[in-house]
Amino acid sequence: RPVISGGTNTVHFRTDTIGEGADHYVMEGFEITGGTSRCVFHQSDDVTLRDLVVHDCPAHGILGADWGAGSLTVEHTEVYRCGGGDRLHQIYASADQDNYPDSVFRLQDSYIHDANGGNNVKSRAARNEIYYNRIEGAYYHELELIGSECCAEGVVRDEALIGANDEGAGGNDGAEAQGFVTGQGFDLGGELISAGSEGP
Repeated sequence: RPVISGGTNTVHFRTDTIGEGADHYVMEGFEITGGTSRCVFHQSDDVTLRDLVVHDCPAHGILGADWGAGSLTVEHTEVYRCGGGDRLHQIYASADQDNYPDSVFRLQDSYIHDANGGNNVKSRAARNEIYYNRIEGAYYHELELIGSECCAEGVVRDEALIGANDEGAGGNDGAEAQGFVTGQGFDLGGELISAGSEGP
């Protein structure tokens, strides 16, 4: 498979003006490594990352922007040895809720493992669809679904945690975030658990 390596953002799906960015792309069959800030920076709408290997990124592996990012699908992809500390993650999906209020983050049929730091998967998307993945070896949480910022700065709609430091999920009252978590395999310190709960 071809290798793309180095740079601040190894791959950047960029938007400078809403509706005129790197929208409606499929990236398939590459190895991506070594981006000093992000190996893949998602700042556009309707992007599919398929059959990629993303690894050895000292900060974020795949990061979604708060402005300019719409729907993102990651499928048949392996991500490992990315992240750092508790704030740099292997996958951190976000979305621009002002410009793309119906955006969806979908992670399916992927293997996310052996993080250098942070969470294996963290999302601030309003809708998450997490299907049939193997997620293990996080530094902090295997899966953290925060929900989007819906109102004033810092107000979020929902939160669910599954990970090395949490054995269940929690949320705030009256949550509005939507999503599905189905058919996952999580290895929590040698104990494999499955998650099959569904949201509205």
